[in-house]
Amino acid sequence: MEWESREGWWVFNTSDVAFYPQLFTNFAKKFMSIQQELVVMVSKSIPDAIIKKVDKDNFLDIHLPSVNPKKGTHLFFNTSRNEIKLGYYCRDLDFVEQALKRSDEVEEYSQGVRLKGNPSFNSIDAATDAALNLLGLISNQNFQLNSPSEIEEVDSESPISLEVKEDFVDVLNFMIKEYKLLPSYSFVLKGLREKGYQVDCKSCWFYSDNIWWAENSEPWDLLVTHDGFYSSRNDKEFNLLFDWDSLAEMKIKMGEDKSGVMLGLFQEDGQFLSLKQQGSISLTIIYYLYNYVVRQIIDEFKDEPMIIWSKVEELGVLLRGFDSYEELYELASN
Repeated sequence: MEWESREGWWVFNTSDVAFYPQLFTNFAKKFMSIQQELVVMVSKSIPDAIIKKVDKDNFLDIHLPSVNPKKGTHLFFNTSRNEIKLGYYCRDLDFVEQALKRSDEVEEYSQGVRLKGNPSFNSIDAATDAALNLLGLISNQNFQLNSPSEIEEVDSESPISLEVKEDFVDVLNFMIKEYKLLPSYSFVLKGLREKGYQVDCKSCWFYSDNIWWAENSEPWDLLVTHDGFYSSRNDKEFNLLFDWDSLAEMKIKMGEDKSGVMLGLFQEDGQFLSLKQQGSISLTIIYYLYNYVVRQIIDEFKDEPMIIWSKVEELGVLLRGFDSYEELYELASN
C-alpha cells in the first residue's frame, strides 16, 4: 500500500454546509432548538439566507441579500418567553419608507419594520409563515413556506442493506455535527458474518464495500470501528489496516457535483493514506464522525488504558445502536 503526496489537500469547511435542504426531518427536529428549526425552515424557503447569529441569546438574526443586500439588515426572531416574535431590522430609511408604502399590514418601529400589532406565535410553522409574509410585503416578492423533505418509505420486504442510503448521508452528517451522534450498527457485523466473513470487531460505525484504498487496482471494502479502519482486502477476513492512534489529522476533497470524495488519513510525519469513493459521498460520514465526535473521545482518553463508554456520554456524545438502517430512517420520519 503506497503513501501519496500531500499536495492538493484541503480541509472541508463543514460550517459552510451545515444546512442542506433535506436535512430538516422530524428526527433532527427532536434534537433542534427553536432557533435551529427556524433557521432550517427559512433557509429552505430563501436559499440565499445567511445566518448571522443563532443560539447566542434570545435573538436569531438572518441576513437576506435577496430582500436587501445592505449589510446590517436582517430578519430577526425573538424566541424568549415561550413565544416567537419577529421583525425586520433595517436602518435604511428609504427602504423602510418604501415598505410602509407597499402595505398597511406592516408598521415601523425604532429599528425597522414588523407586522402590525407585533403579534406573537406559538409554533415554528406559524412563525416562519408570518416571517415570509412580512418579507413579501416589504420587498414585493413572493416567499412561500416549503414543507420539510420526506424520507422515502423503506420496503420492509427488501433485503437488508449494509450501507447507508445516499439521500440520508446529509441528514446523518447534520446529526453528527449538531448533536454528537455516534451511531453503531450491529446488524452490519451480523450481515457480514452471514456472508461468510470473519469479523472480530465489536462495533461498526461505518461500512462500504466499494472504496479505493491508496493506489490499489481494484476497490476494497471498508469497516470503521472504535479501533480504526478495517478491510477484508477482497478476502474473507477483516483486518485492521489503520488505527485511530496513528491518525494525526483527517482531510477531505470532494467534487463540486458531489460525484465522489477522497479522504486523507494523515500521520504525524505528514504521510497519509487515501480512501477514494466514486458515485457516492458517504465517506463524508467518517469525516464528520472524526471531527465532531471521535477526536474528542481520543483526546479525552489518550492517557487511559481504555475508553470508558459511560464517561463518553458525559462528554455530550449521543451513543445510539441501531438494528437496521430502516430504524434510523424511521426515527427521521416519524
